[in-house]
Amino acid sequence: MVIVQSNVISSNGVGAGLDWDINDPSVPIVTEADFDDYGEWSDGHCRSIYRPTSEEAKRHSSGWAMRNTNNHNVNILKKSCLGVLVCTAGCILPNGEKIHLRPAICDKARRKQQGKACPNRLCIGGILEIQPCRGHCGYPVTHFWRHTPHAIFFQAKGIHDHPRPEAKSSGETRRVLGLGRRERVLRSVQSKMNK
Repeated sequence: MVIVQSNVISSNGVGAGLDWDINDPSVPIVTEADFDDYGEWSDGHCRSIYRPTSEEAKRHSSGWAMRNTNNHNVNILKKSCLGVLVCTAGCILPNGEKIHLRPAICDKARRKQQGKACPNRLCIGGILEIQPCRGHCGYPVTHFWRHTPHAIFFQAKGIHDHPRPEAKSSGETRRVLGLGRRERVLRSVQSKMNK
């Protein structure tokens, strides 16, 4: 399939003056003035145009927990929000915030996360459950990505109706350092035995 590009359209404000939709048969060829700065936490109905060299845009990265969804259009990548893991007890962390963990992208791993004990050491009896995203007319918020030789087009549909999950990097750091609940319990038991 050939994607036809329309004539060069320029605008005064960072892609704002361009009229396009991710599903249009042709998208505008943009100028340097049309590119947006990368936004990790896109929320609400929005559109952005990124440089084709933007590493974040090339990876389709997002602060939200998004998974690839079948879009039936090979030229457009569709991602849907998975929501956030929360504690059923609504416990509060020492910093005053509630637990908002990032759900796993893989279905099997996500099922394993649910029902586990809350990782907050101050929590009594709380378990983790998914708070699904229903911010797009009762369905998950969706992000769409379309690559052209001159730009990466991004469009979001829906407003997230749940808290932001922990940053991807903090969850990875916790796993690398072994700071899960089981490791803390084992360390506690070992330290008592050594005394």
